[in-house]
Amino acid sequence: MSAFLYRDSQMEQELRGKIKQIANKRHGGAVPADVQDRIATEERHIFGNSHGTLLAVAAKLAEFSESRGCPVGFRGLTGNLYLSYLLGLAAVDPMELGLRWEGCLGLDGTRAPQFTLNVAGGLMEEMTAYLGELLPGYDPDAECPAIRLCPHALMDRVWEARQAGGVPAAGDVLSDGSLVARAYHGDVAGIPVLGDLDGFQDLARRLEPETFSDLVKIMGLCLTPEIRFQADRLVDQPDRFDRLVGTREDVYDLCVRHGVGGDDALRIMRQVSHGRLSPEYKDTLAARGLPGVFLEALDAAKYLYPRGQCADYLYWALALLAQERNPCQA
Repeated sequence: MSAFLYRDSQMEQELRGKIKQIANKRHGGAVPADVQDRIATEERHIFGNSHGTLLAVAAKLAEFSESRGCPVGFRGLTGNLYLSYLLGLAAVDPMELGLRWEGCLGLDGTRAPQFTLNVAGGLMEEMTAYLGELLPGYDPDAECPAIRLCPHALMDRVWEARQAGGVPAAGDVLSDGSLVARAYHGDVAGIPVLGDLDGFQDLARRLEPETFSDLVKIMGLCLTPEIRFQADRLVDQPDRFDRLVGTREDVYDLCVRHGVGGDDALRIMRQVSHGRLSPEYKDTLAARGLPGVFLEALDAAKYLYPRGQCADYLYWALALLAQERNPCQA
C-alpha cells in the first residue's frame, strides 16, 4: 500500500486539532500572525495534496518514541516544515533558521514529503511494528518509502542521557555561546556527529564560530569537503559567516542578496544541492556580481546538506555535550 495514497480522515482530523493545540500552547495562546500564516500555508499544501495521513503517521511515531523516553531526529528536508517542529519531528524552529516550506514541498507545494526519522536502535523493533499498525500493508523496505526509520548512534546517546537525568532545554542549547566554543575547543571524541566529522574541530578553530548558526555552516562544510576552500579565503573576513556557503539554504540567501528573485533562487538552490548548476544560471549569477569564490563553490558542490538537518544533528550533539558537562543540572 502506498502511503501517498492511503487516507485516514479521522487521523487527519486529530492531527489538525493537535497542531492547533500545540501551537497555542507554545505561543501562550497568542500565535503570531506570521506563524499562523506559515501553519495555514503548510496545512493547505499537505492536507490539500493528500499527504495529511503521512504527516499524522510521522507525528505518531515521534510521539511513540517520546513516550519511550527518546525523541526522534530527522534527515532530509522535513525539518523545513514548521509543522514538523510543532509535532516533535524537528528540534529547531525552521522559521528561526530561515527555512522555507518550499524546500520540502516544492515551489507549488505539491511535492510529497518523505520522512526519514533517526531513532534509538533499541526502539527500532517496536517502532517498526507500530508503523505497520498505523499503515497496514506498508512496506518500509521499499526503494523510496515515504517513511523510513533509521537507527542512529546520536539518538542512542540522547536516550541514555534522558535516562540519566535529561538534556537541556532547546533555548539553553541554542543560545549558549560557551557551549558552541566548547564544541570545537573541548574533547568531543565521544559525541556522535561532532566526534565523527572529519576536520570539524580544525575548521571551526580557524573560523571561530560564535553562534549556533555559525556552527551549522561549519557542519555543512565538513559534509561537503569540495567547498571547504572557502575557509581559506574568508578566514580573516569579519563577515565570513554571513558570506560562507555551507548548506543548501545558504545558496538561496546568497542569491537573494545579489538580487536573484525568489523562485529562481530556489531553483538555483535545488540545482546546486545536487551538483548540477546550469550554465544559464551561472551566467545569471556572474552578471549579478557574485564574487568568484562563491561561483567556484556553487560549481564545485556535488551535494549540499539541508540547513535543517545540520541544525538538528548539531542541536542533539550540543545537548549531549551540555549534559556531560553538568549532568546534575541538565
